[in-house]
Amino acid sequence: MKRKGFTLIELLIVIAIIALLMSILMPALAKARELAIRLVCGTNLKGLGSAMAIYAHENDDSFPVAGPSGTMWTDDGYIKKWNTGPEWKEGATISSSLYLLVLHTKVTTKQFVCQGDADTRVFGLADVSVRIATSIFDCFDFGGDRIATKPGDHVSYSYHMPYADMGGEAGFPLTDQSRNNSPVMADRNPFFNNNADPESSMNSPAHQEKGQNVLYKDSHVAFEQTHLLGQMEDNIWTYGDTEPTDVGEGAPVDERDAYLVNERQS
Repeated sequence: MKRKGFTLIELLIVIAIIALLMSILMPALAKARELAIRLVCGTNLKGLGSAMAIYAHENDDSFPVAGPSGTMWTDDGYIKKWNTGPEWKEGATISSSLYLLVLHTKVTTKQFVCQGDADTRVFGLADVSVRIATSIFDCFDFGGDRIATKPGDHVSYSYHMPYADMGGEAGFPLTDQSRNNSPVMADRNPFFNNNADPESSMNSPAHQEKGQNVLYKDSHVAFEQTHLLGQMEDNIWTYGDTEPTDVGEGAPVDERDAYLVNERQS
């Protein structure tokens, strides 16, 4: 009686064929996943751009800026008082400005997270350490002093710096009257990203350093392979011609200067 089954040689041939197919398909699958993440990220920014336009329409053409006049950017919490010399100043996070879109438009906290951005997750009530809120509408930032996590843990995107710098130099927030080629938001600024090395690449690690999704003032989104963009084709990660070394440093030097910033991940 003839025995059924594979011989050792036949089995090795099958394994070799499977290995060959996997070596061919895996890069294609990885590329497909990369493109899918890029597309979803761009869709997130597109939705945020539409929300920005709605917000501006209802707020005298101004894009969201949290805090009163004279507010400065601080890196260690949400809006609070901090002493810069002879008098107390207001400090705020970039994300507290973006949270105004959650409070006043129909965007959700999920739209602020890019799947390719490491160490970032969607903000929800589970992240509130003390039960000060019964819904996300009771909060006014994605994290802070009374929140278990920090703002940078829940926001994958940078925003054009609307605040004065730590030296008190006035910022240049964008408005609905700004030029259409003004960058409004983009993936994380590599200088303020725990997973990036701006000395080797200034493109986003969320997209394998091949580029970054950028939202422009006219609400269109483009995947840009360079960081030299905007009205002056300047570095969107820095103010003027400088390279920031710490969160909270610097502000746009004029209304044409693109400077997109964010809080770090914890």
